[in-house]
Amino acid sequence: MKRLLITGMILMSLPVVAQQPLADSVISEEAAREILGYLASDQLKGRSNGRPERYEAAAYLAQQFQQAGLKPLYGQKSLLIPFFPQTITEDGPIPIPQADIVLWNGDFLQTDHFEFFLTDAAAYTDKSLGSFEVIALDSLDSGLLRRYAASPGGDLLLWAKKPFSDKNKLPETWTLPPNGIQRNVLIVVHDNAPKTMVVQADPDYYHTLLFNVVGVLPGDSLPGEIVAYTSHYDHMGVDPGERRDSILNGANDNASGTTAVVLLARYFSQLKNNSRTLLFCAFAGEEWGLLGSREFMKEINPKAVVAGINIEMIGIAQYGKKKVFITGQDQSPLGKTLARSLSAAGLKVIRERDPERQLYSRSDNYSFVKAGVPAHTIMSSDDEDRCYHQPCDEVKRINFEHFIAVVKAVAAINEFKIQK
Repeated sequence: MKRLLITGMILMSLPVVAQQPLADSVISEEAAREILGYLASDQLKGRSNGRPERYEAAAYLAQQFQQAGLKPLYGQKSLLIPFFPQTITEDGPIPIPQADIVLWNGDFLQTDHFEFFLTDAAAYTDKSLGSFEVIALDSLDSGLLRRYAASPGGDLLLWAKKPFSDKNKLPETWTLPPNGIQRNVLIVVHDNAPKTMVVQADPDYYHTLLFNVVGVLPGDSLPGEIVAYTSHYDHMGVDPGERRDSILNGANDNASGTTAVVLLARYFSQLKNNSRTLLFCAFAGEEWGLLGSREFMKEINPKAVVAGINIEMIGIAQYGKKKVFITGQDQSPLGKTLARSLSAAGLKVIRERDPERQLYSRSDNYSFVKAGVPAHTIMSSDDEDRCYHQPCDEVKRINFEHFIAVVKAVAAINEFKIQK
């Protein structure tokens, strides 16, 4: 069944003047330079999906979301949501490798005998028995994580001292703590006590694993309705063919959009007036074909998402200061409402220059669109910028005055009232 047609939207927001002091203090050039400067630094080597620095970028963004007061998406262990970019061949998808290997008293455990909940896969190292607090259990149930993993602590081993059988096996689903798992937890079903134990990462899995970074600001009166603010944080990595500067820093594409999402998370967390739940997403895998946002749509009910606002390449005023465009503006009432709202906040909204380049379907908003959610991307530059996917896309080119103006205008779009 298709989603009900949205026939109109009425903007509901506090007066821009009333929000201005908070916007000025939170959405500042100093804060933007700090976040964007790190994401586009040489240290992260272009944030490629295929490089180890992708972990550093993901962990940094999770920290930023956590400090802003965001909570994990319901049902998720943490702000980091891992996914495996599965390869499709003529014979079908290549099986996803096993994530973890457990040696128990010198023998390998079968995968259905254990479950490992790792709060930070970006910092995965081999773990031995001595690093775990061991708790012996007489029974297994889906609420174990709520009881034992709800508060911070060291590594935890929950050992159900029973022989594995159909009656003594791990639950198929787990009830997670409201704020996510705060410690690494290994749950094992085995009839012998652990004398030695080692947990290892399967390198074939973790060398390819990607992370979406997702945080939630629960709504007040309409918590079941979601407005999503999204961006992608991955970029193109290192170009070995470039001799003088091989790092594709991706300051504009899309450290700028990701920095905007972090600043918006901070702003709305302090504003504390959202009736709807606000969802903040920094996606990996966009440069590989919208993989991160595509995978993320499996984690939520798209019928609950009333609007998607994606932010991409707003660090360069390619068509003039305080000028932006909205991809696929005429594809839904949301696009037109966004245009009116941004104009009211002081931006000049121009028409998308060349719709045939299909920018509407080339960024993460489109994964929402395919799931029936009205979603558009706000941009102020495009792939005709001379530094697009080039080493010159660096922080020194970012027009921070323009960038701050765009983010403040997006912040003035508080919530929408949707009439069906």
